[in-house]
Amino acid sequence: SALEAGDIGFASMNCSLYISNLLWSGLNLNQVQKEFDKAHSFMEQHSTWSLLVITGPLLQSIGKLVSVEELPLFQERKYQSLGPMAEFHREKNPFATKIFYLHNMYQTFIFRNFDRLEDTADEFIDFKIQTWTALNTHNVQCFICGLVSFLLYRRTNKNVWFERGSEFKLMMKRWS
Repeated sequence: SALEAGDIGFASMNCSLYISNLLWSGLNLNQVQKEFDKAHSFMEQHSTWSLLVITGPLLQSIGKLVSVEELPLFQERKYQSLGPMAEFHREKNPFATKIFYLHNMYQTFIFRNFDRLEDTADEFIDFKIQTWTALNTHNVQCFICGLVSFLLYRRTNKNVWFERGSEFKLMMKRWS
């Protein structure tokens, strides 16, 4: 394992990917939260701040889905305490920005905040990054973007959303 080899950075990246995949896997959110707490404690202990910032939006999604009062160990305020650091990473780290936009869109979709959904979807889709790291959740991104696009098409009747939804559907079909 990366930890046994002394590679704290890679061990932290594995923690980040693990908790991200748990969120999207459909596992009980209370179990996801417990694993999230362990992973975040490890990343905090080893000062892997960029990964803490990247996983912050995951925490916010979990908190909003479970309700923050039910997150006993690692409440949303902990991510907010990273404040300036989170803002710095969003400005300097395109992957952190992409994840931030994904979770903004996801939260507006899940909670049916239709006033903001089109804007958050545009932000996410229009923010392009050329990196392999986006691929670790690419299938989730395509699935959510497809759902959001087709929902926005039904609500707005704008062809651009039908075209985007069809593109995301085609991407997923190619992977099957």
